[in-house]
Amino acid sequence: MEKEPLILNGIKEKTYICQCGKSKNLPYCDGTHKTLSENIVPAVLEPTNETLYICVCGKSKHLPYCDAVFIKHDTSWTPASSVRGEGALYNGKEIAFTKQLSNRLEYGKGVAYLIKLLPPEGKMLRTVAVARSDEHVYIIEGGFCDDSGRQKSFPGDYVLNPEGHPHVNLNIVETVALVICTGATDEIKEFTVVEPKL
Repeated sequence: MEKEPLILNGIKEKTYICQCGKSKNLPYCDGTHKTLSENIVPAVLEPTNETLYICVCGKSKHLPYCDAVFIKHDTSWTPASSVRGEGALYNGKEIAFTKQLSNRLEYGKGVAYLIKLLPPEGKMLRTVAVARSDEHVYIIEGGFCDDSGRQKSFPGDYVLNPEGHPHVNLNIVETVALVICTGATDEIKEFTVVEPKL
């Protein structure tokens, strides 16, 4: 996808990000804003060790950061059963869907996709996986819960699963998340429907 965010794995010096949209070196500022009549100044990013997702489509409501508005809303959801087989079904119903946004593995890059998890009423989805590359997860709707079903992450929350990290996610409410992997996607060890612990 041509408008996916620029991923910066930390920055060592102050960095200027274009806000006028006219730079010839997008998303970086090249000073073009000085020739415009509007009073526009670049966004200033201070040095950090954090991974930053920088908007390059110019439509984010949180510039200079990406808020995933680059996603084409006409991209259809794919039932997870088409990849995971019957393990992604519960009583014959789909309980997980994905929406591929980009796949640059053939270029040595990563993958970006949306995932939608639909736990059956009163039950939880349990996913056990190992990250095969750094996996960045942004909760858009719903969130993860503990084993009793109490929600512990919410829309806007972020989770990092570093490469090689085994992790467990539990969902008791419908959840949509943006997942960006720096390489291959997770190795799924288990995807099951479970009862909350009382």
